[in-house]
Amino acid sequence: MTDIRGFTLAEIQAHSWHDPAKAPTPSGTGPSPDVRALIGYTGPSMSDPTLLERLGDVRIPVHVLWGESDRIVDAAYGKAYAAAIPGSTFTPLPRTGHLPQLETPEELLEALLG
Repeated sequence: MTDIRGFTLAEIQAHSWHDPAKAPTPSGTGPSPDVRALIGYTGPSMSDPTLLERLGDVRIPVHVLWGESDRIVDAAYGKAYAAAIPGSTFTPLPRTGHLPQLETPEELLEALLG
């Protein structure tokens, strides 16, 4: 995972988006509410070092979708998570960064529902 602490907004957008021009203009200062919640759960590293070892216990169908252009957490990370979940599938999303639900929602839904 890329440690984005200390990054400028432009650097975060460049790492998060395949096309940083698609990034929305922030409406306030500081992290968004979803990022503040994640930091509250995980701490400033925004990661859970115990998650990978727990994924083998998942017993429901899982389809891991990952942006090929994600420079925050690259696709190798997603592939490792998918490999740790029994019976899961992994689908890379082309021309997509860290936020597929915002950058390429149509492609995300097609991969999810297709």
